[in-house]
Amino acid sequence: NTVLILVDFGNISINETSDTQSVVLTNSGTDDLTMGAVSIVGSEAIDFNMNTNCSSRSLDVGKSCIIDMDFKPTSSGYKTANVMIYDDAHDSPQPIALSGIGKSGPSNCSLTGRGVEGVAAPLVAVLSVLFSVFYISRRTVMRKHQQ
Repeated sequence: NTVLILVDFGNISINETSDTQSVVLTNSGTDDLTMGAVSIVGSEAIDFNMNTNCSSRSLDVGKSCIIDMDFKPTSSGYKTANVMIYDDAHDSPQPIALSGIGKSGPSNCSLTGRGVEGVAAPLVAVLSVLFSVFYISRRTVMRKHQQ
């Protein structure tokens, strides 16, 4: 059975690039896996980028490949797309759902008061979320991790 993997990039300023998120595809089956195309599809695919060594290759038993993705919104609003992984497994293609929110506005702001002018540092929230989602099919296991 296919388990949908969701990669949420959160709120990213327009024309800024998110941190890279990675999905590791490991062949845990008993036969080599023949990989086909790996591509981003959807009407908002232009807002997502991908780099992979998984396309058009044979993935030997026990070997892995990586799909790195990031989000660079070109306009404000909620954006979605899918990475589609084509291979010779019985449930091909396997999707990875992508989402993120493009936000407008400056990264920092100026403060003025009582004749003193300064620049406020941007508020930076650092979220470190370590989790694994496993995708299990007859021949593959995918584990999502944040790079």
